[in-house]
Amino acid sequence: MAVAALRAGGAPSAAAVEAERARAERIVTHGRRRAWAAYLNEAGALADAAPAEGELGAARALVLDVIDNHDNLKLGLPRKRGLAR
Repeated sequence: MAVAALRAGGAPSAAAVEAERARAERIVTHGRRRAWAAYLNEAGALADAAPAEGELGAARALVLDVIDNHDNLKLGLPRKRGLAR
């Protein structure tokens, strides 16, 4: 819902929330790392462009926290043999 709110510039419609959920699910279940990284970059850009206060402040903070947590988790994962990054 947070990314949908950032895309909408405010409270998203139920259809917008569902579309964002479906998009993220499709990327996670059928996409590649590059698609996931692009999604996170896009979400981060939306969050960076949103005001820290007001209606979008909580959505912005949540998205930035999730991305930061994701990056920290990635640092702790061992590399798979034979995969170039």
